[in-house]
Formats: sequence, structure tokens, C-alpha cells
Amino acid sequence: MENDRIFELIAKELKNEASDFEKSELAAWRTKNDYNQSIYDDAAKIWDKYGHFPLNHNFDAGEAWQRFSSALANQPSENEQPHRWLKIAASIILVTVAGYFIYSFQQNRDQVHVATGSSKSEMILLVDGSKVWLNKNSTFEYPEKFDADTRTVSLDGEGYFEVAPNSTQPFIIFSEGGARVEVVGTAFNYFTSADSSAIVVTEGKVAFGNAIKNQFVTPGLTGTLTSDLSVQATEDPNFDAWKTGVLSFNETPLNKVISTLSKHYDSKIVLELESESACQLSSHYDNMDLNDILEELQLLYNLERSDSPEGILLNGTSCE
Repeated sequence: MENDRIFELIAKELKNEASDFEKSELAAWRTKNDYNQSIYDDAAKIWDKYGHFPLNHNFDAGEAWQRFSSALANQPSENEQPHRWLKIAASIILVTVAGYFIYSFQQNRDQVHVATGSSKSEMILLVDGSKVWLNKNSTFEYPEKFDADTRTVSLDGEGYFEVAPNSTQPFIIFSEGGARVEVVGTAFNYFTSADSSAIVVTEGKVAFGNAIKNQFVTPGLTGTLTSDLSVQATEDPNFDAWKTGVLSFNETPLNKVISTLSKHYDSKIVLELESESACQLSSHYDNMDLNDILEELQLLYNLERSDSPEGILLNGTSCE
């Protein structure tokens, strides 16, 4: 990450003006190594001492440098590195006293914020040609123009990504929970929240994890990050049904079918059977209405349906 970008993020956080995305980006940089953390700690010390000067729109950068260089020179410490302190001080003070940040006049730092509601998903075409399908109840933040080194975005919720290949400009996704995805060109489904993240790769290779640990995830595998990171074979064939509308079941236990239908159609469906041991379904539904699917299940398993404000109840004896 470019030094100017780091100073911008530090200044925003110290002024309590950083977005959740910017906080995640800075946190990932801070935890990368001890040196980065020391840079942040030094900047925080400077802010505590000198960060509350009144704004002056006729700001003189040269005069500010002299003023803060002199101030720091009068604060000797055996463990401090004066030249590094001066560089950080100058960067922080320049953006703070002037009342704007380094990139405020650059269009490539203008962030676009997209939030989907509970009723529909949305497709987003990024400037590099990458495509993002955003699921319901998700938020996505991205710049109008990527910088020269990386393509950095943030996600909270779920999205399917088709990332345009570019080996010299990695595509990086940050999330509130600290999870991080990095690719150079691939396709994958990604769900992330404050306490867990999961990625299912359909094309290429994805580096997935957090600031402490990461692994490569390839097609046919699912990466999961909670308190630990794990990678295993993808077991759910309907991981992207929210995008495709297609549901597939192959000798799937009926209770699991009902759970999948409840989630996909955002409806509470309860199954009550005296015995479920032989209840399995092999079927394929392509953008079918929920009522049509339930009618089929009623016929196949001799189920009775009753509706109430609380949801849908299916009951019967057994599938034998």
C-alpha cells in the first residue's frame, strides 16, 4: 500500500472520520508486521500532542513543517527515530491542518457505496471490467477508479465475483470481521459478516484468510473463517442459488431440503414427520415458484400443508 494512502487512513482514523472499510484496510496493514504498528503508534502520539490545532484555510505547508519540526526537536527520546517522526508528523499535520486529505481532489478515491434491501439483488460492473452480483441485505463499497497498484473493495453480506484478470493489479476484498480475499482474476461466491466468512471458488485460485493466516482456495473447495481458518470440499451444491435461481438435490434428506427452501425463499417452513429416516429427494428446480415445489413435495411424500402468519407447516407420517 502506498505511503500516502497509509497516512491518509491514519489521519482519518485519528480524526474519527474513517469509514468501516477504511478501518478494516488500516487494521490489516497495522497487523501485517510490528514495524507498521510502530508507525501507527508514533502517529497516534503525535496526534495526541499536536492534532487539535485550529484549521487555517490559508495554510502554509513550509511554515507548518518548520513549526512541527521544531516542536518535535524539543521532545527528545532515546527510542525515537527523529527523521521518521518528522515524516509522519508532516504527513499527518498537512492533511489535518489543511482540512482535507491527500486524495480528496483525485477522482480515483471517490467511493461508491451500494446497499441492497431485503427484496432484490443487484449486479455491479466495475471500471476494470469485473462483475459483482450483490445478494439481498448486503453492502458493497468500491472506488470509481482503482489506483495503480491494487483494486481494493469491501463487502458486508454476500456477493458473487467475476474478477477481470490482471496479474499486476491484485483484486482485494476487505470485510468488517477482518477477513481478506486477494485474487488476480477468478470467480467465486463470497459471504462475510462480523464473525464469520466463507468463500466457494468456481474458477482460478483465491488467497483467503486474515492478517494472521491465509490459504489458497481452488475450484471445488470452500474456505471458512471463524475463530480459525479451514478449507474443505464444497458440499453444498446450492451455494449460488441466490444468484442463479437453480436448486439441485441429489438424495438429499428432506429436512435439509426444507431448510434450503426456507433460506432461499426467505420463508419459514416447518416439517413434522413421525419418521424421517427414508425421506430423501432427488430433483432439480430452475427458478420455480415455492408453492409449485411444495405441491410436488406434498404429492411425493403424502404431506399435508397448513399456512399461518408464523409460516408454512408440512406434516405427515413417514416416507416409507
